[in-house]
Amino acid sequence: MNASDILVDSFAWLEILAGSDRGRNALSAIKESSGVFTSVLNIYEIKYRIEQIRDEETADEYIKTVKTHTNVLNIDEKIALSGARIRLENGMGAVDSLILATARIHDLLVLTGDRHFAGLDEAVMI
Repeated sequence: MNASDILVDSFAWLEILAGSDRGRNALSAIKESSGVFTSVLNIYEIKYRIEQIRDEETADEYIKTVKTHTNVLNIDEKIALSGARIRLENGMGAVDSLILATARIHDLLVLTGDRHFAGLDEAVMI
């Protein structure tokens, strides 16, 4: 992977935090990137998923770790409208559509293992 800016998807963050092989692949891609970003929606997904299987304190610790190592991007009207178009055209779920819209608007690659992104030019699959 060439040095480029990446948007780390929840899938990749959860694999990193779990210490899996995919997580190690994601860390390698992050180290090669020139800039690391995460959507505020990924913060939502990490909070929800970690708290669901562990507890609130662990989820908050994971979020703190993510925020320490990335630039968090918010959702604005431009991303919302672009996400709606992506959802209508590709049939992706709402959050995935907004993540892809964020990547496209900010000229980022999406680092993920989520099959919904497979085959997209913007996707770097782990």
